[in-house]
Amino acid sequence: PIPSGYHLYAAGSVGTCDAVGFFNTLTIFATPVYYCSLTTYYLVQLKYNWLDRDIRAIEKWLHIVPWSLGLVAAVIGFATKAFWA
Repeated sequence: PIPSGYHLYAAGSVGTCDAVGFFNTLTIFATPVYYCSLTTYYLVQLKYNWLDRDIRAIEKWLHIVPWSLGLVAAVIGFATKAFWA
């Protein structure tokens, strides 16, 4: 956290820095991969004409992979106290 008086409007604690850093890291890592999942979904649906039952087989992975990667990155950052700087 920024020391008091160092920056105008500086406020917060280690806990708020951790929370903001955790969610920022989660979304920064998950968002681009989630876009890739959406692109994959539309590719198999529109170009390759997959049926709904075929898409359901991969759909869970199109959600699990982006959130897992984001969560792993956020937990690593939290565990190594990377958000305190």
